[in-house]
Amino acid sequence: MYYNTTNEKGVTLAHNKSSNEKMDRLVMDVFASVFPNIEMTPFQVWTAMNRPDRPLTSVRRAMTNLTDLGLLEKTDKKQPGKYGRNEHFWKIV
Repeated sequence: MYYNTTNEKGVTLAHNKSSNEKMDRLVMDVFASVFPNIEMTPFQVWTAMNRPDRPLTSVRRAMTNLTDLGLLEKTDKKQPGKYGRNEHFWKIV
């Protein structure tokens, strides 16, 4: 799911949508393949991806979208994240 907040069109829009789909797949791969049955925060997922070129905010967006699609579930469990604020843990459904 891509939120076209900057009114992109054509090739740029297609590229942005494709990039978001790739991020969704990367996040699901971490939950399903790399760490199945383990609850993780967005920062933990970002770290496990080992892709520092991908923004943490994109991981957060992907996790929210995947939750909306019923593929991930946000838990009540929290811990301090990279920037000192509490982050929820997610798990695969």
